[in-house]
Amino acid sequence: VETSRADKERAGFSDVERWPAARVVAWCEALDGGRYAHFASCFARLSGKLLACEWELDVCKWVVAAGGTEEEGRAVFAAFQQMHREAKALQKKARPRVAAARRIVEPCVVGADFMGHMAESPGLEMERRGS
Repeated sequence: VETSRADKERAGFSDVERWPAARVVAWCEALDGGRYAHFASCFARLSGKLLACEWELDVCKWVVAAGGTEEEGRAVFAAFQQMHREAKALQKKARPRVAAARRIVEPCVVGADFMGHMAESPGLEMERRGS
């Protein structure tokens, strides 16, 4: 069974990034005791992953257009980004660590006569003489 690239990427999403748009709206409505509920519907276009990748000023514009203020937009954006960072950190801690196998790295051998050819090169001799 093959999985698509999108499925593989989704497997690496944090819990917050997996939120559908309805969950993002519900989170915004409940944030700080419902303080931002009056413009929460402006987030109906965004999943958790999209909001995690969004620009702060774009979020502020949507909030202002929905009846909020730029400061409220910045506060909601900051709260989401903080929650996203914490979710990513938890996800990283939960990931099992695989011990890397020790590798022996061998030097690249060009050839025994490589340096000999360089010394015998007529162009190199001319450069050494300053010609």
